[in-house]
Amino acid sequence: MAMLIQKHNMFYDSFTHVPFIVAAPGYQGPRRTKQLVELVDIMPTFLDMAGIPIPPGTQGKSLAPYLKGQDYTPREYVVIESGEEGEPLRVSDITVRPEHPFDDRYFVWCAYREAWMGKGKSIRTLEWKLNIYANGDCELYDLVNDREELNNCFDAPTFTSIRSEFERKLLYWTMEKEDRLPLNVTVKLNYSEVKAKHA
Repeated sequence: MAMLIQKHNMFYDSFTHVPFIVAAPGYQGPRRTKQLVELVDIMPTFLDMAGIPIPPGTQGKSLAPYLKGQDYTPREYVVIESGEEGEPLRVSDITVRPEHPFDDRYFVWCAYREAWMGKGKSIRTLEWKLNIYANGDCELYDLVNDREELNNCFDAPTFTSIRSEFERKLLYWTMEKEDRLPLNVTVKLNYSEVKAKHA
């Protein structure tokens, strides 16, 4: 599961990779899986498990079929978004250091407005992760051979095709997830239906 709440605008697994634990009526468990889940999947899963229709415009994917032991196609990737408008602070900009580990001025970094400056998006599969930030910083990590995300491969010529593939996936995801609501009710005709009627 990918999650980023009250941490900061970095997409490393040490911040975003958390377990998603489920106990629910009809759950065919216990089972453990490495498949990817997003926070937006929780609401449609709850509705689906309760037999309530999932409203149009919902971005998440219901996990109910998987939990019930039915046919289910896991997500190919997850996308993480974070940040607000503004230029993010760099580590070199933070010149005041805490005096001791429990110095409450620094205990919760997210309490500072600057911690949220700078938008970014991340796309992750089980093997790769691409992070793109609005200030132009980019990261590409080989999660199979570099689980600690220490070696940024973004500019490495060897990984150009991987980088391009993930940039395309992220672009398509961004277009697909654009807000579809409110629904356009001003147009009443459907061309395919009219065409079939006069064929």
